[in-house]
This record gives sequence, structure tokens and C-alpha cells, in this order.
Amino acid sequence: MMRPGPCGHQQPIASLRVATVVSQALFAELRNLVHGTRRPIKSDPRAHPPAVSFGAESFWGERVAHARGRLFRVAEAELAQLGADMGMSFFLIGAEGDPAERLEDFRSRILEGRPGVSLSVTGDLEKLLAHGNPRAASISVLVWMPSPPLAAATVTLESALTADCDSAYRLSALGEWEQLTEDTPVAAAGEGHLVVPGSLMTRAHLLKDEYPKISYEDETTSAIIQAVLNHSVPVAIHASGHVLDSAILLVAAAHTYKLAVRLCDARVTPMTPWEASKLLFRAIKEGKPTLPDVVIARDKATAERIAGLIGTPVR
Repeated sequence: MMRPGPCGHQQPIASLRVATVVSQALFAELRNLVHGTRRPIKSDPRAHPPAVSFGAESFWGERVAHARGRLFRVAEAELAQLGADMGMSFFLIGAEGDPAERLEDFRSRILEGRPGVSLSVTGDLEKLLAHGNPRAASISVLVWMPSPPLAAATVTLESALTADCDSAYRLSALGEWEQLTEDTPVAAAGEGHLVVPGSLMTRAHLLKDEYPKISYEDETTSAIIQAVLNHSVPVAIHASGHVLDSAILLVAAAHTYKLAVRLCDARVTPMTPWEASKLLFRAIKEGKPTLPDVVIARDKATAERIAGLIGTPVR
């Protein structure tokens, strides 16, 4: 099944289907890990020999490892079923291991023209499991099929969002996917609210006159998904990060076609979904791990205003 794309030729929708199916399974599993586990994990001593110490640190280390393993296996199972249905084999790059090696694995899939899926956990998974706070951690999913565009998904404890360069979808409270369009209702903006990286605290004086209600976050990806994409904060600054952690850029650019995503350090217009997809694709293909800081806002004027107030890139 094909559809016209913004770049002027037919675009495959298979990558978005994969992102949607995988993210829905990850969303269900993440909620189960946080809300469904009320007792210590029963580990198999044959698979996981008991540690010398059984203190709190050992327990939480085991629980986080269990959660990462569960998320990987859930995604792997969904991809195996999708691969059988679609007549292809998907290579899943998990959240464990050296980021440079994971990026090279994904890059090689692109260069060889083979399907690949990257699953990355951003933020503090232990804090998410312990606090149940959706801002603590999120999952970034990138999907590559043998031809462009990329598809992306973000998953938090409260939401699953998917996008490619043509469209965006949100998992509803009823467990159904709804397409986000210009007619999709958007919550009223919370005037004066702003989410920024903790590293920007020294420049708070540049922002507080117009944005007195600033939230400083060590991990901006999860916070922006919750505050800007899912709720009422009108603008945020997303700190530079690893490309495999950055599905939010494409999801935000395609989100209801109303959010403006632009670079902090350049006099440019907001990125279209296709440009956001291309930014991610080129960074992976060229092996460039770090993406620049960006402003994500409700509208172009707000994005330009924040970039102007900051003046220079966030460090």
C-alpha cells in the first residue's frame, strides 16, 4: 500500500505500521512493569545467579535489568510476527550496550538496505519504576525500511505517539490509534510555562520576565513529551542528545501539524516533518551521534522568540 509523500514521490507506509505496532506493545509492557508489579521479581537462579548482597541496590539493579529485558523481548516478539506477515526479517537494536556500536549497527542496516529498528530508553528507568513519574523516562523508537522515510515513535507511561514525514498518530485512552490533524483538539496553553534543560539554569534571567513558570529538567525528552505534546506547556528547549534517543524530533514536527520544531542556534524556519525525518536519517547514515539543541513550541512565533531570548546554543 502506497501513498503520495511530501517529497514528491510515492512513500511506503510499512515503516509507520511497524512503529505503531511496536510502540503499542511497549506502552502496554511499560505500564505493566510500573503498575502491574507489586512484589519483588522472581528471578530464575539458573539464568541469574544470586548476588552476594541482597540489599536495595541489588534489588533495583535486578529490577531495571529485568525491565530492559522485558521491553526488548516484547519488541522482538512483535517484530517477529510483523516480519512473518510482511515476508522480511527485522533487526532489533536494543537499549543496552555502547551507543557508538548501536549507532553503527543501525547505520549498517541503512547502508545495506536492510530493515532495522532501534529501541532506546531515555532518562532514568529506575526512577520511573520507583516513582511512577512519566517524566522520568521514555522510549525512543526509530524504524528504517529499505527505502525512506524513517518512522518514529515515543512511549511514556501515559502515551504512545508515532509519526513519519506524512502523518502522526496517538494511542487513545481506549487503546485505539487516532490520527492527529489540524482539526485535532489541543489543550489550552499554560501561559508563562516553559520546560528547559537544567544546564540552562544560569540563563534563567533571560527567560523569567516572559516565562516565570520554568521547569528545569535533567532529562528533557520525557518531560517535553508529557508537558508539551500531551498537556498544556506551550514551549520547551530540547537539549542536544544522541540521535537514537531523538525520535521526539520527528514526532513533535508531525504532531497535529501545529508544533514548531526549530534549531536553537540558526536563523531558520521550523522544520517540516520531512526535514525532521531527513535530519535523523542523515545523522544516522553519516554516523554523527549528536543532534543540536532545538526549540519545540506551539507556534512559529513562540519558537523564534525563545531562540532569540537564548541567543546561543544550550551547553
